Amino acid sequence: MTVEELTRQFTERLRRADNQSAAVNARRAGPCYPMIVLTLGGRTLQLNHTFQYGLRQLWGAYWNDIAFVDASDGAGFTNPGRYADEFPPSGAETVKARPLSAAELGEMTAELFRVGTRFSRMNRILLYAVLDTAKFQSPDELSFWLDALDDFRRSIDNVTPVLTMLCVMFHEAGKAAREQAEQIRVRLGECLDTRPDMPSLLLVSDRRSDSLIDRDGALCRRLLTAVIAVANNQDAQVVQEFFKPGALMTAGYARAEKPVEEISRICVDSLLDELDAFAPSEAGDLFGRDAERTRERLGISPDGTFRVLDEDIERNLPRYVPEGDELRELLRSFPLSAPDVAESEALCAETSSARIDALTFGAWNRYLENAVDRARDGLRDRATDIENWRREYAGFLRREFHARELLEMSEHLDRVRGLSEPVNRLSADTSVRETAGQRLKYLLSSDPQIREGLFEEVREAGKRAVEFLRAWGALMRTRSQLPETRGDDEAFIHYYAQNLRAYFDSRQIELRDKFRTIPDMEGMSAFFREVMDGMFENRTLRNVFAATFEDVGALQIERTRATLTGTETPVYFSTGFSLDAPSLSFVLLNMDESAPETLYRTLKDSLAEPEKTRFYDTGRGSAAESLNIFHLQRFHLWSGEEAEA
Repeated sequence: MTVEELTRQFTERLRRADNQSAAVNARRAGPCYPMIVLTLGGRTLQLNHTFQYGLRQLWGAYWNDIAFVDASDGAGFTNPGRYADEFPPSGAETVKARPLSAAELGEMTAELFRVGTRFSRMNRILLYAVLDTAKFQSPDELSFWLDALDDFRRSIDNVTPVLTMLCVMFHEAGKAAREQAEQIRVRLGECLDTRPDMPSLLLVSDRRSDSLIDRDGALCRRLLTAVIAVANNQDAQVVQEFFKPGALMTAGYARAEKPVEEISRICVDSLLDELDAFAPSEAGDLFGRDAERTRERLGISPDGTFRVLDEDIERNLPRYVPEGDELRELLRSFPLSAPDVAESEALCAETSSARIDALTFGAWNRYLENAVDRARDGLRDRATDIENWRREYAGFLRREFHARELLEMSEHLDRVRGLSEPVNRLSADTSVRETAGQRLKYLLSSDPQIREGLFEEVREAGKRAVEFLRAWGALMRTRSQLPETRGDDEAFIHYYAQNLRAYFDSRQIELRDKFRTIPDMEGMSAFFREVMDGMFENRTLRNVFAATFEDVGALQIERTRATLTGTETPVYFSTGFSLDAPSLSFVLLNMDESAPETLYRTLKDSLAEPEKTRFYDTGRGSAAESLNIFHLQRFHLWSGEEAEA
């Protein structure tokens, strides 16, 4: 385990908490018209799930009313299944898409118009087709996928108009990829002349106008999710701009998020600082002045028997010695020293063993020896019991000792053996059932196979302790390998640090005691899971982790505003020709005006021409996006290098 892995786990928990908070506080955002999202191109199932994930976060109430279709590798149209995970698709999903017949596509379209859907206008369908060129082997494949799009449109055609926008994702990270993207652009320009029914085209590329590469395409996918959201709009002008047949567009995009990774680092650093002060530096004097205490912690009784075995005997003693009326009848069946003994003495479980033995001419002692012999014979067939005892004892050691103590005991196992020398000590005053129990306890704890099995667990615990101590040392060393948390916003760091400090102070003893008893790697992983669970279940910290831009300080608002409205906001399309002013501008954010200084109010007040920007209410206070739509001309389809030449 490294600090980076621990931070990643914390980040996942923070994102989950943020998603849950957003779902609870979701407000007005929603699509206006029935819509279909169609993904085209090789292996686009993950792309489809990415759009589902983003739209479910934004439009949770509408998500089940949206149709999602995929077409991958030329295998026809398929139902990609609903992606309901709390985290973005990783590409490792194993959902199997289901083929859709032409009839099923028609039924799917009709389902968009069923009574009870949430769309406010039902006089058209918006079709968002997204073509990913990542797996293109040749520019000629463009025609195949355009034909597939035509087939799809015909299969859903009905009396309601279908407005289509085709979004094309280019990949231009290398020279060969750029050359192929250039050829596909040229083919698109030709299609605008030769195909009279060409839909509107939105072109985005992982090679941005500032020459940076969105290498995993995550920002391109988020850009397209934002386009899908704002294009399904009650404003007729917006719909017309996006879905005008033959229109050629690209987009500028910027995104600002609450710095979840940085918050996670602050939280993890605070936790490790707290724990490092608790880390035991030595095992102590386990076999000197603390030897008696060590014996007790090892679960060894004053008679040298293991308590884990003693407890088993106490649970199962009736298997060897009867109790109650059955025991009384057994004792009365023995030869008695006088005919009236049964009436004059209470022969029962509480009678001393010595007295019963004397009254029965030694018959009780012989019976007890036979019971012990039966138990000894039974040990040969009790492999499962021995395994259970070992497993139970391993758990006992994990709870009782910390890693340095386990290491010390495993290195001095002879001393541990010396603390466990069972004694067959019987008193004349011991009752018959106590006598039986003591004899059987001695039998188990003196059995060489059982004893060595338990001592072997001490040895194994020591091996695991070595792994833990190495891992803890390595974990602490990895802290220096990560970048420092950003220190130019002390208020931001202080906001989280002070709340964490209060939480840790209230649980200091509990944390210390649990941390000092971590025995191995498995225990360390379980410990961190438990601590994280506690932090996210705490009401105060839960509110802290769900904090918005406004909650974490004015500097965060200013940073976010600069990111969204700065003059260097990149366009996700690289061309050697300049672009005109954007035809549409959007800011997607939480339109909260409840406080004097919110991100929404700050943006409205700072925009030079606020009337040209449309605000879109996402209800999410931990992320904001800006989206600018630019119209392109045919000459923009040439790459920057060739245009400059």
